[in-house]
Amino acid sequence: MIFLFRRKEKPYLYTALYSFAAAVYTSCLPKDPPLFFLFPNLNKNVYNLIFEINTFMVLLFIITYLDALYPNIMHRKIVLSAKIISMVFISSVFIIYILNKWSYAGILIKTYNIIFVISSLYVVYFLLKIQRKNKDALLILFGLAILFITDIMDIIYKADKVYTNLNKFGWFIFITILSVRLAINFTKTFTKVEHLSEKLLILDKLKDDFLVNTAHELKTPMHGIIGIAESMLDESIQKSSKDSENLSLIVSCARRLTELVNNIMDFAKMKNSDIVLNLKTINLWQIVDLVFAVLRPVSREKDLILKNAVNDESINVYADENRLFQIMYNLVGNALKFTERGSITAEASVKDGFVEISVSDTGIGIPHNMLEKIFVPFEQVQDVESITNTGTGLGLSITKKLVELHGGTIWAESCQTESNSGSKFIFTLQLSLEKSENNKFIKSSANIETVMETAAASVVNNKNSKEKEINILVADDEPVNLRILQNMFRKEEYNIITATNGQNALEAIDGSTKPDIAILDVMMPRMSGYDVCRKLREKYEMYDLPILLVTVKNQPADILAGFEAGANDYLTKPFNDKELKARIQNLLEVKKSIDLAVAAEMNFLQAQIKPHFLYNTLNVIMSLIRTDPEKSRELLFELSSFLRETFKFKGIEKSISLKKEINMVKSYIYIMTARYPTKILTEYDIDDVDQNVPHLIIQPIVENSIKHGILPKREGGTIFMRVKDMEDHIFVSVEDDGNGIPNELIPVLLNENTKTTGIGLVNVNKRLITCFGSGLNIESEMGKGTKIYFKIPKGIKI
Repeated sequence: MIFLFRRKEKPYLYTALYSFAAAVYTSCLPKDPPLFFLFPNLNKNVYNLIFEINTFMVLLFIITYLDALYPNIMHRKIVLSAKIISMVFISSVFIIYILNKWSYAGILIKTYNIIFVISSLYVVYFLLKIQRKNKDALLILFGLAILFITDIMDIIYKADKVYTNLNKFGWFIFITILSVRLAINFTKTFTKVEHLSEKLLILDKLKDDFLVNTAHELKTPMHGIIGIAESMLDESIQKSSKDSENLSLIVSCARRLTELVNNIMDFAKMKNSDIVLNLKTINLWQIVDLVFAVLRPVSREKDLILKNAVNDESINVYADENRLFQIMYNLVGNALKFTERGSITAEASVKDGFVEISVSDTGIGIPHNMLEKIFVPFEQVQDVESITNTGTGLGLSITKKLVELHGGTIWAESCQTESNSGSKFIFTLQLSLEKSENNKFIKSSANIETVMETAAASVVNNKNSKEKEINILVADDEPVNLRILQNMFRKEEYNIITATNGQNALEAIDGSTKPDIAILDVMMPRMSGYDVCRKLREKYEMYDLPILLVTVKNQPADILAGFEAGANDYLTKPFNDKELKARIQNLLEVKKSIDLAVAAEMNFLQAQIKPHFLYNTLNVIMSLIRTDPEKSRELLFELSSFLRETFKFKGIEKSISLKKEINMVKSYIYIMTARYPTKILTEYDIDDVDQNVPHLIIQPIVENSIKHGILPKREGGTIFMRVKDMEDHIFVSVEDDGNGIPNELIPVLLNENTKTTGIGLVNVNKRLITCFGSGLNIESEMGKGTKIYFKIPKGIKI
């Protein structure tokens, strides 16, 4: 039976024939042959004929079986000789049967026995020879040895006219061994098939991974081609119409290649069931209008009319917004390929809880025998008229799978007659009775271009209002991507700082020029964009240094990972230059608004001079006017200096000279010393340094030491302020010998959740970390005093 289904497996055929011959031979053995019980009237001559033929077939069966089991190993002459010898002896038996000369049969049998013994020795030699590479040959050798031994013993006993019929046991054992051998062979074959199947599945997965990885790699150069071509196109619009046409063609071809790459990636995801749908209520008319708006420039080139016949605002579907757009884009785009004139119409109707959506065209139509095949991957309609519209054949396959993921069905209809032609694609989606989120769609085709133009215009308009140059850090390991962004911002007042890896990006940010915004590629060697983002967020808040991540990855998990790492925005390659500029401008505007809000808060806090502080100071001045006029004049001068420095800086300024900060602190200490002459002593160790620092970075520390360290102490204390110019930094410390601070209270003073009524240590600490990467250090011992210090790295501009 196995041979009937697998004609190549000849060992199974020879095993079956050999088993049949063995059964016939056994039934013909002398001394009450079983054959006569089955056929009592059987002629003696026929019995002899059957017995002798089976005897002479043994050698032929063994040789042909071994030749089939181990092909191309046994010599061809041996196989041919076995066939010739068997045919000669069988022919001789027939001649004896016809002539009825059975006396000659004994001569034939003796001659055959000699040949059989010689052949047996060759078979043993053959099996011993191949057993090194074929271990199962020993099993067959064992069976043949038993068969040969029983046959030789029967020959010996038959010479003495004793019929033992031992060879029937030899036949049985040999056939059993052959069956075991075939079972082992079948098991090995099945195991091999399983192994190859597993290997094939692994290779298929590797193939899919290769496609996805290759697609990712192709996206980067495609992004480069589109970016450079678009930047050159912007420059050549007013110079040469021919150059503009050529560059437009490059952009168009690159975008087609990008679409192909996206299709390959979607096809691989669908095979692995990696696509997750974000289902919600979508207005169908808006999606169709949006697709038509995107493809309308193509339709104008062919003089085609795009008709949106979907009833506005009345039909909503339950679908994934992006995937529904992809479905409609593929169907309308496919219709545009095969329609030269006429129209493309989108319609919809509600049937049994589903919306039946159709896209029909007046193109060349589809042959009826291809209506099912066109949804098969890589299958295309082979038509003379459409020979120029070649593609991968993945678009409709992906569309079908996306529709089925939504729980719908899709089919095609065609009209190919002499008077009319065209095709119609129909698919179904679940009807939604809820209202769609209209604000998420652009409902007019004109708005699409308007949105991008407005975004670009906002960049241009704001360019004239910039008060200073904007620094943008761009980190990407692809030089072509760095060149693209440099070209994009060539006309803008942006200073582009480039970095080829994550480590270089961190070094650039820690350098002398802090960027206003960072654009990071996710896929960078050694340190990814995610890692760089996390490192920057340890030092900079989201409002202080906006980060825009760009990458070819567009999965929800990738986008989520970017935002979790601390990114402000996420953009997928290849991107439109106007969209990138609009996103950057939005981030910069947000940053500017926050900076202004912080500056306003600083103004408020700076102006928040305690009324009782002024009142007490003025009282001291008034009391000294009579007793010590000179002292009152000095005190009035210091108060005016303190108030002058406090109020004169602009709200949007971020820094002040360290010298001015120190002078303001000295004025404050002088006033407080005049108020409490017996309780406050001062010591200074200040080097002449030239460095800008944030406003009110030392004065709150001094105020804290006086109010909470020295004044509560009965005998008062000493304020010791040091500003030392070190090799790579400036060391600033304020030390007192007041009451001290409990150790458990120190972390609370620097905790962001600590509420303060003025510019407290929390505020100072946070601004130091933002500007210089390190904050305040507090050392204190109860009853002995407190030391608060910080370091300002040299070379950092704020």
